[in-house]
Amino acid sequence: MKRYFYCQRCKKVHRVGECPSKTRKPKKADSIYNQEWKRLRDAFLKLNPKCSCGRDAIEVHHILPVKEYPELAYTWGNLKSVCKVCHARIHSTRKKKTIC
Repeated sequence: MKRYFYCQRCKKVHRVGECPSKTRKPKKADSIYNQEWKRLRDAFLKLNPKCSCGRDAIEVHHILPVKEYPELAYTWGNLKSVCKVCHARIHSTRKKKTIC
């Protein structure tokens, strides 16, 4: 038996727990990862091609999280060149700290 509810957020009727407005992906206009970010990222990686572990850096990490400090999203001093392995390690460590 399917249950339905009236969603206060989007003002529509949905099956329980299935409001698409809760799970919508941000629009490109909402995201900081736009053309400006791509240019900044490419320039940063060109000048900082190595990760601190010695591997080639292929990603740019925001030292202070963009969710908490959106004003620092395009600030050069808030960026760090990292390889994929180190970037994953940074984020897994950060998640563990917030959970405990």
